Amino acid sequence: MCDWLGALARLRSPDPQARVRALHGICPGGAGFPLYERFRGEVKRLQKDPDSRVRAAALHVELDGVDLTAESVAALTRALDDEHPQVRRKAVHSLSCEQCKPNSCAVDVRPLFERVIRDRSRLVRSMVLGV
Repeated sequence: MCDWLGALARLRSPDPQARVRALHGICPGGAGFPLYERFRGEVKRLQKDPDSRVRAAALHVELDGVDLTAESVAALTRALDDEHPQVRRKAVHSLSCEQCKPNSCAVDVRPLFERVIRDRSRLVRSMVLGV
């Protein structure tokens, strides 16, 4: 049996690491997982969290392993401008990884990679090489 109130409290914890753990705990199977569906609004809110680890985890939970929609592509595109390279890396992965999407990617990766190859972070630029 799930502790809904406890899960919500952990998502709203003042401790960033507790929020990251809570995000990973609610979504082991992506969208369609019961806790994910119940806390979808909270996950979206955490995509704007002050802590970059929380933003990266929220992007991963919300957008990796699910088919892309116009709304999710817009959120991921905004994340490409995040100040923290790990958040930008998660966005690149979620936009370009065909293996993580049930019905493959619908995004033309060429413009994405042309943008990413100019990123200020070597770690983010290296995402182009992995694909």
